[in-house]
Order: sequence, then structure tokens, then C-alpha cells
Amino acid sequence: MRKHLFILMLNAMLICQISAQTAEIIGRIVEADDRPLIGANVYLEGTILGSATDNDGVFRISGVPEGRYSLVVNLIGYREYRSDISVSGTARIDAGTIELVPTVIANEPVVVTAGKYEQKIQDIPASISTVNQQELQARNITTIDQALAYVSGVNLNGGQLSIRGSTGYSRGAGSRVLMLIDGVPLLTADTRDIVFSVVPTYLLDHVEVLKGAGSALYGSSAIGGVINVITRDIDDSPKFHLRTYGGVYSEPSHNQWKWTNDTQFTNGVSASYSRKINKIGVLAGISRDEDDGYQLNNWSRRWSGSGKLQWEMSPFRRLTLSGNYMHQERGNFLYWQDQQ
Repeated sequence: MRKHLFILMLNAMLICQISAQTAEIIGRIVEADDRPLIGANVYLEGTILGSATDNDGVFRISGVPEGRYSLVVNLIGYREYRSDISVSGTARIDAGTIELVPTVIANEPVVVTAGKYEQKIQDIPASISTVNQQELQARNITTIDQALAYVSGVNLNGGQLSIRGSTGYSRGAGSRVLMLIDGVPLLTADTRDIVFSVVPTYLLDHVEVLKGAGSALYGSSAIGGVINVITRDIDDSPKFHLRTYGGVYSEPSHNQWKWTNDTQFTNGVSASYSRKINKIGVLAGISRDEDDGYQLNNWSRRWSGSGKLQWEMSPFRRLTLSGNYMHQERGNFLYWQDQQ
């Protein structure tokens, strides 16, 4: 009986001694505006010790032995965080407030044009190309036809659009390629033509180009293909975007083509605002573009505005009201004329 009692007392002493040599690490994980990040994985590299943040962004890692560790924080959509930390004695170690930096995740593109619902681009039997927002910004496009010029199989001739040679030059006969903005057709009522300058490039997220007939889903206007312009999602917090550009035309290569001694400029400015309040969100923008042109009478002045109002009726239903407006003044180049 005494032998068993001695063993129990010895075990209790060992447990107390081990517990006395461990510590607890606490901290808080937030993003830039001090909002807590829920569900972030926090662990000590090389061990099985770790935790996840709660609704307040707080984490606790208990039972940490003495030593030096590397504290790692991971959360999808944010850059990994690492920090060295030392543990000694039984002290509670406060890691403080850790701010994670958002990062872009390159994943498989998802499109909606091919079947009018979200599909991975690799699962679509039709040929489809996308132009993302990064490509649009890098090329400094001012009208949507400038972006389409970089898509393989898409040809532009005198303002007429053709995909894989589906249609030739047919000015005044209507377009055989359907242009959409967020799934809504954008063709003129009289000639069924495409007006590229009315597309709000300052609100774009990406462009989807369906190369092939889409008549079964979109009607006879899509016999030559479909171009669907997708605007940005409405941000939860207020966001304001301002973009401007400018340029100067060089002199013509031949003196016979020089019709003015004035410097010809091109410039533009656009602004957009996005915000969501409860279930109501708004995305709106305006732009102004001026182009003196390098040819006689080939100038243009354009003002445009676009926006959408969105109501989240339920997780599966959404009501969206959208509109576009453009006013343009321009001249038409007829022939080269020198100063004489």
C-alpha cells in the first residue's frame, strides 16, 4: 500500500513540475482598419502547438515550453506573417496586435458568359478568353476596343468587330457580335451597332470574349460571338478611385502631312465611388476625355457617366439597376491637308 502511495505522489510532483515550466502566448490578429480577422491559423513552427483566432481576432497558445520559436500566422487572402518569440518561465507572453497585409490569390478564372452561370474556364466546351483588371490597367486603355485588340481571334476594321472571321466589313448592317455589360445587351436601337466609347472602362473588373456562335442563349445578335463586360463588385467599405492620363502627339513623318504648328494633346480623367450600406450598395463613376488627334478634324470631346444600384434581397437573390450615359462631340478626318 505504501509503495502505490509513493508512486502516486511522485507522478503528481512530476505533473506539477512540467506544468510549472510552460507558458501561454496571446495576441490579436487584425487587418489595416483594425477589424479583427476571424479563423486565422496561428502556430509555432516545428511544433504541434497552435490556435485559431476567435470572433475578436484573439488567439491563445497554451502549454508552451521554454525556448525560442517562430510564430507563424496564416489566413487565406493575406500574406503570411512570421516573428521570432522567446518563452521563459511561466510568464504570459503578449504577442501584441498583428496586422496582416492582403494579397492577391491567382486562381482559376470563373466566367459566366458561356452558359449564363458561373463556370471554371477549363470546364467550358466553347473557346473563351478573358482580359483581367491588371491587364486593363497595364495597357492604359481608354475605350474597350483598345482592350479587345489584344485578344487572339478578335479583329477590328473601321470600328467593325469580327471574331474568328465570323463577319466581314458590314458598316450599317448591324453587328453580328453581341456586346453585353453585366449580361445586359449594349447595341444601338437603330443600326444594332456597337458604340465602344459608351462602355465605362473606369468601372471594369474584367472582359469575357466568347469565340463562337452564342445564338442559342443570346439570340441572332450573337451569331458571331459574345463580349461580356463585367463591372467591379460593390465594396463593403467606402472606396474612391481617381485616374488620369495624358499624352502628346509627335509631328507627322512627312512634312506634307503637317497641317498645324500647334502641339496636339490627349488627356482624360475619371473618378468612381463604391459603397455598401447594409443590403444596399452603389457603384458610380464619371469620366471626361479630350483628344486633339494627329489628323485634321480628327478631334473628340467625350463626357460619360455610369452606375449601378444593388439590393441584396437574400443570399440567392439580387436586384440591380444600372445605367450608362455618354455625350460626345467630334470631327471627322477626310483627307490630309498641309499648311499651304
